[in-house]
Amino acid sequence: MNANQIYALESGSIDISLATLYGWGYNHVPEIDWDEAADEELKNERVTVRIVKHHNYDWRRFWRLASVWLDDKPVMIIQNAGREGDDHHARFVTDSEAYREMVEYIISLFPKPQMKYVETIDANENIPGLTRFYSQCLEGPFRKD
Repeated sequence: MNANQIYALESGSIDISLATLYGWGYNHVPEIDWDEAADEELKNERVTVRIVKHHNYDWRRFWRLASVWLDDKPVMIIQNAGREGDDHHARFVTDSEAYREMVEYIISLFPKPQMKYVETIDANENIPGLTRFYSQCLEGPFRKD
């Protein structure tokens, strides 16, 4: 079966939650750090996940085949299976331009990140740990194994 045939299949359900795109051990959109919005409800109005088949084996394990659409245009096929959908996961992007547009759209939904404190050092301070790490020293001998 090819991607267009999967896109043409009737959906068992349609999900507008972007949480379907990521989990504990997978991220179908790795360009996005979903932790940035973990506590925020993203107001998605353009991305839909059309679930072709979702089968629960038990309270924890499932098998899912779905397609992802942006503005009713197919973007990619996604697969998840096993414990929380983490044991197997794959994506098959079929439209790179629509995928790029989808990523930009999702990022636009995130609250503006706040600048966090960044620990800095004095650039003039001598710090041995700058050149001495992993049992080696910049000035020391390096041997081949």
